[in-house]
Amino acid sequence: MGKGRKSIPTKVKQIRGTFRQDQSVTNEMIPSRVDGIPKPPTILVKEAATLWNETVKELYELDMLHGVDLPLLAAYCQEMATYFECSAYIQDKGKTYEDSHGNPHTRPEVIIQRNSLDRALKLATQFGFTPSARCKIEAPAKQDKDSLWDD
Repeated sequence: MGKGRKSIPTKVKQIRGTFRQDQSVTNEMIPSRVDGIPKPPTILVKEAATLWNETVKELYELDMLHGVDLPLLAAYCQEMATYFECSAYIQDKGKTYEDSHGNPHTRPEVIIQRNSLDRALKLATQFGFTPSARCKIEAPAKQDKDSLWDD
């Protein structure tokens, strides 16, 4: 998949007056929005569930919460919770430890922390949760909740 301009949904093009039939996608995927704020999946740890509640509320208020996104959103919340858990552990215990021979080693939590943050950032970019990603995403105009995506 090559780099290029980001695709814009047909409804947004129609609203802007830039829609062209010859450049339109046949059978464009239009995911269903979530009605109401969903509860966190039971598999999420407490910190991840808290982040879930904050995040889904924000996305719902922006009319950007879709059912197909919920599993990836759960993964993002879990990765961030792991990052915070490791951060607290490292702050308490330090980044290194000495083995039985007095040799210093990096704690495994440091690597887990770094990997969790990397995975969370990749997911965050898809949702527009980073400043640079956010400036590339056009939120639906604040109108009647159903007017942008429903005919």
